Amino acid sequence: MGGKLNRGMLFVGLVAGLVAASFAATPAAAATQGETRTETRAFAPGGSLRLTMRAGDVRILKGDTDQIRVRYTSESRHGDFAERVTLRFDVRGKDATLNFHMPSHGDVAVQVEVPAQTDLRVNLNAGNVTVRGVEGNKDLQVHVGDIEVEPVTHASYRRLDASTHIGDITAAEYVRVRGWIGNSVKSDGTGTYRVHVRTRIGDITFD
Repeated sequence: MGGKLNRGMLFVGLVAGLVAASFAATPAAAATQGETRTETRAFAPGGSLRLTMRAGDVRILKGDTDQIRVRYTSESRHGDFAERVTLRFDVRGKDATLNFHMPSHGDVAVQVEVPAQTDLRVNLNAGNVTVRGVEGNKDLQVHVGDIEVEPVTHASYRRLDASTHIGDITAAEYVRVRGWIGNSVKSDGTGTYRVHVRTRIGDITFD
């Protein structure tokens, strides 16, 4: 009985954490938008991009040039939030880094366009990550939020693993393994790339 009670208490605690984190990560209805900024750097295909951010939504899309183009908008109820958001955007050879620094009372909506073949590493505390049309290795990790990746086919990856503690994984061509809390998927393909996707609380979708 003690084991069942402990598991039940853990589940309640995790769900309560999900609710609290969702409210914290979602911009308030009365939030005002700060100014939108755009930065661009030359970047050849076959490189690697690393993005780190505290809170917000991230969309990474296939661009049509040999550049990385970043467009980001601050969202907060505090008027000085936008001017306190800073982006460190470095390109060294085939390695690019996007590192956002911001106060805790808001978040940032980011859209990044990259060359079609680019390895991606994303680390986000709270928010959603969407990747569309980009080939390459992917390491996407979110603490609270959803992750969506397309296209991911059996012929495009060598190894795929994805996990969520509280949430669902949607991927028609993969076998889903259910645990007591959360889901995980591991699959070997015939392609080249490694795909590692993880969220603690949220859904994962492979289109």
